[in-house]
Amino acid sequence: MLFATAVFAADPMLFPIRDGNRIGFIDRSGKVIVSPRFDSAGEFSEGLARVSTGSVSGYIDAAGKMRIEPRYTVAPEFVDDRAIVMTEDGKYSIIDRTGRTIASIPYRPLGKFH
Repeated sequence: MLFATAVFAADPMLFPIRDGNRIGFIDRSGKVIVSPRFDSAGEFSEGLARVSTGSVSGYIDAAGKMRIEPRYTVAPEFVDDRAIVMTEDGKYSIIDRTGRTIASIPYRPLGKFH
C-alpha cells in the first residue's frame, strides 16, 4: 500500500511516498516519479535529495536519476551548491552538486558552515 505525505515541502513538485519500508516520490498528479526503492530519503534541496540504501547515502535529481552514487555515511541537504559529507572511512569533505570534492576537512565539523 502506498502512502503519500507533503512533509517535504522544500520541493513543492514532488512528495514522498512509502510502500512498506521503501520510500519514493510522486508528483502533484499522483504519478510515481521515483519508485519506492530507498530505505530513507531527505528533502529536495537545490534540485537534489539524499537517498539511502543500507548505511550509505547518495543524491538523486527530481527525475529520479542517481546524480551522486551512494557512498556517504553522512549526507545532508545541499546549501549554496555545497554539502559536507562523510565517507565510510570517517573522512569529511565538502562536495558540489556533481559530487566533486571541493575541499577535504581534517576534523569533524561542528555547526553549520553556511
